[in-house]
Amino acid sequence: MTRRYRQLLADTAAGVDAGYPANTDLTLEGGRPVLKRRKGAERSKEALKLEEAVHERLPQRDLLDILPRTAYQTGWIRHLGPASGSDLKIKEALGRYVLMVFTYGRRQTKYAGKG
Repeated sequence: MTRRYRQLLADTAAGVDAGYPANTDLTLEGGRPVLKRRKGAERSKEALKLEEAVHERLPQRDLLDILPRTAYQTGWIRHLGPASGSDLKIKEALGRYVLMVFTYGRRQTKYAGKG
């Protein structure tokens, strides 16, 4: 059983080795293989038409419009309230929780990867 998988691995490795000179995405740096991000091909006319049709049919929405609607419909803000139950003392709890999520999310994306 292992003989079959060893042969399959050897055949695959030989095919990869043979194709290495033509593979511009794979480079060797310090003796280690590095696979670069592949650059996308030009988008087809059909893909561009589809994108245009989607943009025409879907209204533009702002994140601050989406968050309160989903919070109200799904109730996800119930997970954010204080454990003590004192959220009844918070005026406009829905709006405050939505703003908290929005600003916290903005802070996380702004500083993502720096640190």
